[in-house]
Amino acid sequence: MLEKTCKTVSPYVGALSDPSRVGAVGTFGDVPGFEGNFSLYESAWNTLIVSATSSGREQLNSLGLTSQFELNLNESRAVEGDQLSRLTNRALSVRALAALDSKLPISDSTFFEWFESDRYTELDSAGESIDMTPVVAEAYAEAEHELPKAVIESARARTLHLDESDPSDEVILRDGIPLLYVASLGDRLSGAANHKFAEIYEQWNTTALSLGSGIVGLRSLYYLHLSAELLGLTSAAVPQTFLSGLAIDVSASGNLSKTGTSYEPQAHFYAIKLGLIPAESAHYFAQRQLIPGGWLDVVSQPTLASTFHAAIIFAACGGEMGLSDAQTEAWTEQVKSTHGTTKGAAQLCVVEAANAARSLQEIESICNGMLEDLAVEMRAETQSILAVAAGEYSRTDTDLSVFEDYSTGSDFGFLQESDGPDIVATAIAHTFTGANQDERAESLQTFSTGSLWAINAGDEHSNLLAMMFATVLSLEGKQTGRLAIAF
Repeated sequence: MLEKTCKTVSPYVGALSDPSRVGAVGTFGDVPGFEGNFSLYESAWNTLIVSATSSGREQLNSLGLTSQFELNLNESRAVEGDQLSRLTNRALSVRALAALDSKLPISDSTFFEWFESDRYTELDSAGESIDMTPVVAEAYAEAEHELPKAVIESARARTLHLDESDPSDEVILRDGIPLLYVASLGDRLSGAANHKFAEIYEQWNTTALSLGSGIVGLRSLYYLHLSAELLGLTSAAVPQTFLSGLAIDVSASGNLSKTGTSYEPQAHFYAIKLGLIPAESAHYFAQRQLIPGGWLDVVSQPTLASTFHAAIIFAACGGEMGLSDAQTEAWTEQVKSTHGTTKGAAQLCVVEAANAARSLQEIESICNGMLEDLAVEMRAETQSILAVAAGEYSRTDTDLSVFEDYSTGSDFGFLQESDGPDIVATAIAHTFTGANQDERAESLQTFSTGSLWAINAGDEHSNLLAMMFATVLSLEGKQTGRLAIAF
């Protein structure tokens, strides 16, 4: 039973780790619920990054991403939380499906509702029409579908007109460079026409490089890179210093720092395509928040409690937490100065031991002293046997036999105030009473959401806390014993 539970929870636990959050005590956060917590923006851009590596496509296809993108493509709806326009939604879905080698039914009708004679437009939030032709062009190009010739011819005329109007740097970045990319598509320009567009490329490339880094600057250089290839030009090299304003920490070897990088998938995609960072280096970051079906939209700030919950799962299921000594040492000082609780120290002890690949039995022995201190502190505070507040679970009575009076299998809930079966109390009760595998399996089924487990029976949302207790329920005998006091 434990092996099956571990296989289910492992990809979800890994998605909640974020070691780049400086100042946080812990690297694991949690979610309101995994179900429905989908970000098209994160999913599409990270798919483009991960699929660029040798093993990426196979991994992504095994997680059912294709069906999720096809759903968004067909519905062409705005995804809640992403604040993407419908056209952008559809374009990102097309690009992601192309990266996954999906057989796309792409045609001129895919973006027809936004087509206006020679360009694609969409209304912004103020009701103003904005040119979305480059966005559509990029999606069509990656899906290997040609733009209508009228669109390309119009882009060429508009690029030349814009160049002659002495545009500002802002207009060049916002409008000119993306339009130059569209103008470079289609049949190859020749003679004087090609020479003119090559001149425009050189001028606007110099402008983009001179304005410094940022997501707009990276996007501009990416479009220029594509334009150069289409025009038969040698793409100008982008200096590494261009990343300085993007919180992208690159070592001397060219790899991304795992603790000093603020990850933004769109910016990293452009940086990869411009040769500023290797795709394999960004792959580590791109897999964060990845669960079966896509990337999560919302993950909380890392906390010690959530990191402790993850540590219990790692200790039971195996695998590496990947924490550095420097991180755990810094957390020790922060726990002393800010948390000031025995519980925090006990949880951190468990985290450090799990990080060293200790078993649950070994962790109980290693952290025994702190668990004893925690039991004394809780008894002194005369809290209820199970108190629930802000996600903190504790008990006052250290006599483990007390739980025998309250264990009624899957019907065990929060003591005295329970509205129904609760996985937290059920798991702790089964732990202290040494419930057999049949009883534990019955309880797991009570809290099942279909694919995961919820805190309360009948709930449809799962999170890290619920998965930790599902793992505890899957153990045999009293394997978590005294550790339960720190839950």
